[in-house]
Amino acid sequence: MHTTNLKQLFIRYFAENRNKDLFSFGVIFVLSIFFNYFGDGDFVFTILSLLILIFAGSIFNKMNMANFSIHYLTIPASPVEKLTVQSILAILYYPIIGYSVYFLGSLIGELLGAETFSWSNFINSATIWPEIPGFLWMFFGLSLLMFGSIYFKKNSILLTFLVIAGLGMALMIIDGSIFYIFAKNRELTNVNFEFGYQLNSDAVTFITMGVLPILGTVYFWVLSLIRLKETEV
Repeated sequence: MHTTNLKQLFIRYFAENRNKDLFSFGVIFVLSIFFNYFGDGDFVFTILSLLILIFAGSIFNKMNMANFSIHYLTIPASPVEKLTVQSILAILYYPIIGYSVYFLGSLIGELLGAETFSWSNFINSATIWPEIPGFLWMFFGLSLLMFGSIYFKKNSILLTFLVIAGLGMALMIIDGSIFYIFAKNRELTNVNFEFGYQLNSDAVTFITMGVLPILGTVYFWVLSLIRLKETEV
């Protein structure tokens, strides 16, 4: 991985998308001021979160355009370098800049609309940064959407959410079936039906809130890399 290639990829992105990003962040900034002035900033926060999801879920969509894909795939940079840049843009750049703009607009809106301003009240009401587990699960979700954007050629965001919903339904059916089988036969098999009775809560929390999202993020990053290499071939 060469820093020069990474730099050129970033320069290329901002040269092509600078005006679009400035417009998006500018709209979020203005809406944050307006809605927080009237005491309802949650609406803008929801819009911003959706924009972040859409950005990650469509970051490779241009590769479905013949002219763009040929130009992009022939850039003298490795698939790892291309995916690294896109990951930084989707997982770090857009969320950090977007939420920072939202926070600044919220602050200005609160200052303009409040008769008396309290920093502590503003921080408590406008805190948007999740704790570390929240960040990890956010990275996992954005990585999943990135993989969907490179795997599906059309309607990538919709298809990705449909796949997630389908997997969720399948897990619910499997879980319900297992629950029903054990509940029906627990007296015959003498199964202790108190699930998790020996599990350490700290260990479960560490696995579900730390290990799983990290492994999931790495997994979908690797799948995206494989898919990008296949596309180049």
